[in-house]
Amino acid sequence: IDIVTQQSTTLTTGELCEARPIWSPDGQKIAYLTQTTPEIDKLNWDLFILDRTTGQSYQLTSTLGTMEYDLVWSPDGQQLAVTSWQQNADVAIFAIDIETKEVIELLEETADEAPLPPQWFPDNQHLLVQTYSPNDGALQFLDVLNVNTLERTHLVQFP
Repeated sequence: IDIVTQQSTTLTTGELCEARPIWSPDGQKIAYLTQTTPEIDKLNWDLFILDRTTGQSYQLTSTLGTMEYDLVWSPDGQQLAVTSWQQNADVAIFAIDIETKEVIELLEETADEAPLPPQWFPDNQHLLVQTYSPNDGALQFLDVLNVNTLERTHLVQFP
């Protein structure tokens, strides 16, 4: 929606639900999720990128039985950190390179320690990740993940 003119423009023409749009830092791309099958009870949501320059969309993930939900652009706009939930109740955080489509799994937790949305460091190489226990609502760990080495550093553990 153009804030000044109040006119809206349709950016995607998917037949199913599309959700969680997030602009790249340079404003040229939008990452978003698309439901890929009509069964609402199935976890069939995949990650797409809309290039605002060309108007074209392309699919980054194809993961039957998985729902991506937290999308966070790296400061340089070259990667997305994505949180996903799998039907087997595991929650994972992975980084995906926008150009090469390379996926790096960074963290996998059980449903009892579901990670909250990660946050990128300005260096584009590290993510700050929080995990918590839904049983008691307590924050469990504050960790730093290195996207290149997969090293995980525990900063703080809360009871």
